[in-house]
Amino acid sequence: MSTVLRGFEIVLASLLFAAMLMIVGLRRKTRTAAVVICSLGILLGLIPVGLMVTTAGILRYASGARGSGFGWAIAMACVCIVSMSVLRIAAIRRDAAGVRRGVLWPLGRFASFWAVVMALIVMTVWNLDLQGQMEIQALRSEAGAIVLSVTRPPVDDSANAAIVYARAEERFKASTVERDEQVDELDAGAPEVAAYLIRQQKALELVRTAADMPECRVEHDSINVSTILQELSRFRTAANLLAIAARAEAATGEVNLALADCRRIYGVGHHANATPMLISNMVAVGVDAIASTTLAKVLPSVTTRDQLARFAPLDPEALSRDLARGLQGEEASGIAGICDMANGKAMGFNRVSGAAMWNMWLREDVPVYRKNIQRV
Repeated sequence: MSTVLRGFEIVLASLLFAAMLMIVGLRRKTRTAAVVICSLGILLGLIPVGLMVTTAGILRYASGARGSGFGWAIAMACVCIVSMSVLRIAAIRRDAAGVRRGVLWPLGRFASFWAVVMALIVMTVWNLDLQGQMEIQALRSEAGAIVLSVTRPPVDDSANAAIVYARAEERFKASTVERDEQVDELDAGAPEVAAYLIRQQKALELVRTAADMPECRVEHDSINVSTILQELSRFRTAANLLAIAARAEAATGEVNLALADCRRIYGVGHHANATPMLISNMVAVGVDAIASTTLAKVLPSVTTRDQLARFAPLDPEALSRDLARGLQGEEASGIAGICDMANGKAMGFNRVSGAAMWNMWLREDVPVYRKNIQRV
């Protein structure tokens, strides 16, 4: 309905503007001036309608926006062209006295009508903007509620594994040397691996402590992807360190300790899912792959049933639950991003362009986005 109303007001304003210039042109004494001014009025009057059709066409065929209003824009353009032709014919038709009828039209009245229509256009745009802001705020509140529902509850710093992972990362970086980059490629019993684990002993102890903790809550700005990636790298670092230790322990006969470290890698993967977003799920799956690969290398060293019985894997349903939380968090993050675009806070939009994109495109994009996320 808003598209039709705006189109009708634009067509009416264009017709009134063209009529005013026709009146001015027909009152000129020279024929050339009359033709130029009348033609200019028609051309200028068609520009707003042309812009409306062009914008709707780009949204429909270039961007794929289903709610572009392209059909209505074409209909309004046809109405405007036909009305402009009728107006032109009526203006140049002569009356019984031989005077062109357009000369006798009241210019002041047409100007007043045009001013009223322009005021109506401004009021319509203003009301649409207010309505859009209310919809955006409602969506943002809904996104915030979704995030709260899937975010793990607050925990004390003393029980938060994320803080221990951060300390472990600092200790790991401080003890890392350039040749450590090739440690993964060496045999588990190589002297270089033993030296590496000695240098990283403090970091390894912290990682083991963190992996054994049941709670992990990462505090960060959920929209800042670079911050999320930086924090998630800690979990991969911890998993790789535990994997090297587990292989070395199995090679030296410390099978129970190796199995315990394999179990801890799975725990690190669970902690990586602390942030309810798909990127966290992907990192968690990668950490789980490290755990499974390491476990496959450690299992040949198992010699007793008791050793294997001590290995207790995580709840197999935990990853499915974390994936569901990640999808819900992704939905909330996407909605918040759309709201930022509509408010002119993202992708180079300003306040005016964001509001225009909301009314022409983004409003229709929200249900499509949510439908796809919910289907996944």
